[in-house]
Amino acid sequence: MASGLRGVYPSISPQDAIHQLCTGQGTDLRRLSRADQIRRLEDWLQSQGLCVPKQAFAQGFVGAGAEHETFIDTVGGCAIKLTHDGRFGHCLRSETATATPLDYLKRLAWHNELFGDDLRLHGFLLNTAGLRLVTSQPWIVSHPLKLVPTQEEIDEFLALFGFDRVKSYPDGYIYFNPEARLVIGDAQPTNLLLDIDGNIRPIDLVIAEPDEPFLQCLTRIP
Repeated sequence: MASGLRGVYPSISPQDAIHQLCTGQGTDLRRLSRADQIRRLEDWLQSQGLCVPKQAFAQGFVGAGAEHETFIDTVGGCAIKLTHDGRFGHCLRSETATATPLDYLKRLAWHNELFGDDLRLHGFLLNTAGLRLVTSQPWIVSHPLKLVPTQEEIDEFLALFGFDRVKSYPDGYIYFNPEARLVIGDAQPTNLLLDIDGNIRPIDLVIAEPDEPFLQCLTRIP
């Protein structure tokens, strides 16, 4: 069913959100604890009018995973993703850390920059126990015969961006670009699609700048 989130509710690019939260007025998000980041982000989103009622998309439910609930906006032509209560996806900044709001915003920004996509932040969901972020991504029309790429095709695709698979890492879906000092995780076929023209389109990758201990680990593992 149509929901019409894009074009009805305001949004901001994750790049602009990071810029305003880290260099604008108020406390720099990078200097805050995870709990304080959550409070700061919610206050800022509220001040910007970036808050979304559940009825804006509740009837377009597609499915739920470990990181998000996903909905379809047939009017705006996009997928809508809603983080779980007080959680911000997986974390690849460190092998032990829990993802912060800033980790999540950086992940979205890197996705846009690397893959030329248009992920947008619409704000937070009103009337929930924990902060839940609402984002959108242009809807991808899947290939009629083959929905997802093989892992070997993903290897070739990410190599175009300088990322090589760290095959011996316990999670076999980790890719590392030593020059950019970026790591991509969860790069398995369920998180990339083949579009109608057969092009690989990432939809749910985890992208981060690893901290020094994780960086050292990645450079040691073949």
